Amino acid sequence: MAHPNALPVDPSDADAWRAWADAELAPMGLSVVVLHQAAEAGQRALDATSPLAPKIKGGLDRWSDTVVALRVLTGWELDEAGGLPRIVHPSGDFYAVVRTGANGVGVFGQCPIAKNGLGALLQRAIDGEPTTVPLFDASGEAIDGENYEEPTLWLFLTEFRDGLIYSELSQPASRVGDEITGYVRQIQLPPFEYGQFDGVDDDDFDNGPDTHGPQIDIQPI
Repeated sequence: MAHPNALPVDPSDADAWRAWADAELAPMGLSVVVLHQAAEAGQRALDATSPLAPKIKGGLDRWSDTVVALRVLTGWELDEAGGLPRIVHPSGDFYAVVRTGANGVGVFGQCPIAKNGLGALLQRAIDGEPTTVPLFDASGEAIDGENYEEPTLWLFLTEFRDGLIYSELSQPASRVGDEITGYVRQIQLPPFEYGQFDGVDDDDFDNGPDTHGPQIDIQPI
């Protein structure tokens, strides 16, 4: 029997880590490559921000282009109900919200937090408070309000440090104030060198969304 505190994979074995993460992501129609590309698109946008721009613009550019990349690479819908940009899986059962992370993103055994505090909408989502029940589901069928279940929130957290991009797709479970204090599940991705996808051969990413998704070149907004 495995030790309850054992890591799911040896972090020093990059191939095994990647295989584990891909296996965890596959049921959601995602892959390590897709999420890595989205994370790098955001970092490129940050680096392309003019030094004369307002200080806040770089972070906004990174966040915005990560959202755009994730939407393009997955084909999932972008929903902004209540002002919270959500990339919603076609099933309508779960969605992802992009946040810049800090303090342990992508590291096993850590409880990373968002760089900036959670807003009111995310706080309510983590608390399990229901939002307004939509009238129709993803297929256009009318929704039974009495039996409606909230879709599951996943946070796509990214962090750049020491020349590497760290990221994870994780389901928050609890919070104190505007900081996350626990997760139901975390899918940490192996870190990769910034610039890995620059000039990559198109043949590496031409197998469609069921494998690694298309290669895209997202220009800074």
